[in-house]
Amino acid sequence: MSPIRKLDRVLTEEVSAGCQLTIEDENGEAYQIVATESQIKALIEDLSAYLSKAGTEDELVDHEEMGDE
Repeated sequence: MSPIRKLDRVLTEEVSAGCQLTIEDENGEAYQIVATESQIKALIEDLSAYLSKAGTEDELVDHEEMGDE
């Protein structure tokens, strides 16, 4: 398995087979992946769930820090 790399940017382009994602890492290496509409929807749902959870955790930390003052 290849080492984990830090994401630098993601570009999207509509192609005949679906959506082409160009994912570039911190070293400038780019990877191109074609995803179907259903795969993109699933990715959006996963990221939305992650952001919702992360937002809730941030609110809890902020609340606890305010109470500690």
